[in-house]
Amino acid sequence: MRSVYQSEPQETVLFHGPNRIGLGHLNRLSAIALALKKKSPHVRPLFAVEGGAHVILEAVRLPFVPLPSEYLMYETGHWEDWNKGRRTSLALDMCRSLLAATDPAIVVIDCYPSLALGTAILEKGTPIVLCLRAMKDVETHLSRLRRILPAVELIILPHDPGAMTLPKEFEDKACFVGQIVRPGLSGAGELPAKKRPLIVISGGGGGYPETVDFYNFAAQAVSDLKTQYADCECRLITGPLFEDWLALRPAPGVSVIPYDPDVRNTFAGADLVICQAGYNTVAELECIGTKTILVPAPRALDDQFARARQVALTNRRFRSYEGNSPAELARVALSLLNAEVIGAPQELPQGAERAAEKLAGILQSRSVASFA
Repeated sequence: MRSVYQSEPQETVLFHGPNRIGLGHLNRLSAIALALKKKSPHVRPLFAVEGGAHVILEAVRLPFVPLPSEYLMYETGHWEDWNKGRRTSLALDMCRSLLAATDPAIVVIDCYPSLALGTAILEKGTPIVLCLRAMKDVETHLSRLRRILPAVELIILPHDPGAMTLPKEFEDKACFVGQIVRPGLSGAGELPAKKRPLIVISGGGGGYPETVDFYNFAAQAVSDLKTQYADCECRLITGPLFEDWLALRPAPGVSVIPYDPDVRNTFAGADLVICQAGYNTVAELECIGTKTILVPAPRALDDQFARARQVALTNRRFRSYEGNSPAELARVALSLLNAEVIGAPQELPQGAERAAEKLAGILQSRSVASFA
């Protein structure tokens, strides 16, 4: 039994989010976990992560335990020697053991949980906090979460008030906290000195199908650009989830880096970023102040085109390019590089801190209830 009169007993908060094609879910959750550790040092954050790409958690020294990837278990032939029932039983037993061993006070889920972990959470009766960003069809997404929604005590929305609408039945649980951005690992003033202008190409985690097409397209545009901007350096950061190495075409003057643990600081030191229009990437670049060209791509749940157009309308340091000509993209890049410095970086948004305050409040109320 927890007591508010004990000397700050440690409590575990379990974090979990999808981890196959993008890093946005883990980036948001890690930002919240770091803010919660700062606010409540007695809290022990722990991540339950499907599959690989734990490097972003290792970089900020957040502990994690791996879970079997449901995609690999059910959508590929990796587990063909195990029948479906045995696969399901194994994954569920692992999740039950995890919850029994760690006894989390709450579980924070970004977007949706794995089926096995969601089932184990409901069996144990652990309260859930859901982090949910705007998407094309929020109501349909919530309908897919109908099993766990009764256990959800709070819905964290990483947007400003009014940026998205929830069905009325969930409005009382919703809390708008503003953008959630993980701080860079390097402090201000620690940017390495550049000998020449730097262009960075980024596709986020790099795991989405056809991301390699964007990389080849952007790299060709930079090669075209170098005929007029010959002194520039270019780094293509593929992301730790990228796998299409054989389809990635070498481009003169473009260095390929699989993973950058402090990509936010790299963005800050660049003269230009060419990237897709994922939520986390755009949020980071909005507050950094680097000139950026967004090349939005189709997504099943997310409207990158709307996001890119909106930020290009409201922020003069951004351009949105929806064409398919590397030469035209190179012309847009040259124009933006030659433009005068426009505006100043924004302050780091406080969404993670506000979310951490809400979690701390839930933990405190549960401690009081336990003592009573």
